[in-house]
Amino acid sequence: MKLSNILRYMIYQSNEDQVLLGNEIRYLQDFIDMQRLRLARDIPVDVSVTGDPSGLRIAPMLLIPFVENAFKHGVSYEEPSWIHVGLQISEGGQLRLTVRNRLLERRVSEKGGVGLGNTLKRLELMYKDAHEITIREQGNEFIADLIIALKHDEVHCVG
Repeated sequence: MKLSNILRYMIYQSNEDQVLLGNEIRYLQDFIDMQRLRLARDIPVDVSVTGDPSGLRIAPMLLIPFVENAFKHGVSYEEPSWIHVGLQISEGGQLRLTVRNRLLERRVSEKGGVGLGNTLKRLELMYKDAHEITIREQGNEFIADLIIALKHDEVHCVG
C-alpha cells in the first residue's frame, strides 16, 4: 500500500508546480516506512512532525533528497547508526526540516550525487529569498537544516 502511494504521488502529483504540504509529508512518511522495512530493528529512525500543514503548498519532491541522503549515507550494519527527521510547521507558514544522521567512519560513498546539488539549485530558484539552508558535520552527526517560508492557498470567492 505504501509503495502504491509513493508511486501514485510521483506519477500524478510531482508534475505540479506546487502540492499540498500534507501530501508531501505523507509521501515522506511512506518513504521512511518503506526504508524501515529493510533496516535492522536496532537502527532507530525517529520521525517527528509538529504543526498544521493545512492550506500550505510546497514544490513537490523538494524535501525527499535530504531524507534519502540520510538513509544512503547514515546507515551501517557495522557501526551504530541512527536517523532523526524533524518537521515543524509554524502558524505563519514557516516549515523547518531537520534531518540528522550518524556520521559514519566508513562512508558508503565519499562523493555526493547530483540529488542534493539539484535540490539546492531548486531552492534558490523557487524560494530565492524565502529559505535558509545549513548543511554541516557536527561531532558524530551530519545535519541538514532547512527553513522555508511557505504560502497558504488563496481562497477564491465567487459572488
